Amino acid sequence: VQIGPIESIISSNRVEGLRLRIGGRTTPLFNKSIYLEGYVAYGFKDEKLKYYMSGMYSFNKTAPYKFPNNFFRVSYQYDTDIPGKNFLIEKNQNPLASISRGARELWLYNRIAKLEYIRELENHFTYNFGIRNLIQRPAALLTFQTEARPDNPISNLSTTELTIMFRFAPHEKIFQGPVNRRIIKSKHPIFTLRGNYGMKGLMNNPYNYLNINTSIAKRFYLSQAGFTDVTLNGGTVLGQVPFPLVAILPANQTYLYEKESYNMMNFMEFVSDHYASVSLD
Repeated sequence: VQIGPIESIISSNRVEGLRLRIGGRTTPLFNKSIYLEGYVAYGFKDEKLKYYMSGMYSFNKTAPYKFPNNFFRVSYQYDTDIPGKNFLIEKNQNPLASISRGARELWLYNRIAKLEYIRELENHFTYNFGIRNLIQRPAALLTFQTEARPDNPISNLSTTELTIMFRFAPHEKIFQGPVNRRIIKSKHPIFTLRGNYGMKGLMNNPYNYLNINTSIAKRFYLSQAGFTDVTLNGGTVLGQVPFPLVAILPANQTYLYEKESYNMMNFMEFVSDHYASVSLD
């Protein structure tokens, strides 16, 4: 069993105050086919216990952080989140990320149940199919309300989505470490396509929508001038949905630079139903 991540043990935020967390995961020495992972966290301000648990069965007896994957996973998470952070398990849970600029007053409590199947082929084509039930409850100064009844806030938003992801990285090379893996960037492009389909009536889902996102990433070598990493990204949301289900553009109010975010933008400053972006590094 591995304990960690170490940097997530202590942090703080507007909703939870001081937050302590302990987590871990099993390794192939425990079982080559079955992998377990989870954590528990406690906020001393909101006095709520948060947790995450997942169980995975690997059909090719490969750990989830090694290549190639071929596994089925079931998971459940209850935790705080910032709208637009896309329900990342780690998020900004470390002491340095707890120091931020401006006010971070808009928060969520999320309950996320997921079933997913992930397969990576030897040619570095990956596909992921799943189903996700998401219950979002506003926290801090965030409220859910309708135009028709602004004086009667909505307690939570519950949706169920079918998810799909395709990724193709021809000639990709990977640096495999003992606890994770990193992509070695090269001149070869990486193509990604994601889709979330909310089917009205599926597990009492009240909305019918389709959220599509696609991206292309490539490194250009410029001889003595070095290199440039270019990422093209775009997406659209089809259907009428409340703001937590449209595209909340990724912002960053910490002092840690994030390549995938707009580092001078505040959380929830821009929300859109269709968008396009280019990033050059």
